[in-house]
Amino acid sequence: MNFTSRSTAALVVLWFAGLQFIGFGVLSVLNPQAIADVVGFQLTSQLAATEVRAFYGGLELALGILLCVGGLNARWQKPALVLQFAAFLGIGVVRGLAVLMHGGNTFLVAATLTELLLAALAFWALQKAPAMGERS
Repeated sequence: MNFTSRSTAALVVLWFAGLQFIGFGVLSVLNPQAIADVVGFQLTSQLAATEVRAFYGGLELALGILLCVGGLNARWQKPALVLQFAAFLGIGVVRGLAVLMHGGNTFLVAATLTELLLAALAFWALQKAPAMGERS
């Protein structure tokens, strides 16, 4: 791994976001009912629990690991920040619109604000990240 030209800001932002994804992913895999309870949907079968484990758990774990690894490798930092920006902006904007349309609980509002903050942090870190080949 090339550690010499990575951005410290990108490293911190990517790890912060990556750990958010990993934590939510682990919870989704180990206890999909907890996710259903917080969000307010019902798991009516083991197939539904499997879907929560796979999509919420597996995808969130993969994204979190990718962001954390991206923070450690100078060549991966900018692509990882773009992924973070797009993922959290998409989730946050759509969740925010849905909360405005249908209402939401404290968790959904807090999640929306956190997602938009993580998107903004990725955008900020992208501006601070060294250009390819430039040393920080």
